[in-house]
Amino acid sequence: MKRALSAGSLEFFRGKHIVITGGLGFLGSSLAARLASACAGVTLLDAMLPGYGANLFNISGIKKALKVIKGDIRDEKTARVFGQADLIFHIAA
Repeated sequence: MKRALSAGSLEFFRGKHIVITGGLGFLGSSLAARLASACAGVTLLDAMLPGYGANLFNISGIKKALKVIKGDIRDEKTARVFGQADLIFHIAA
């Protein structure tokens, strides 16, 4: 049987710098909220392309705990954020 991430299992993420691509969509923002609650440093990277689900409303309650970058993962300047990450969750379309 699979279990949801419990508070104890989130301890692994404490203090880690995490990048989530597609972070403003439903899945990315839900993951970001959970990781931010574990005291992880969370950066969201999203191109905010129309029709792909990105919405700043998805992070309205946790925006201050996150860093948001509007950009495409294919852009060399934007991709530099990956070099600073301990973990990357790639959820972009």
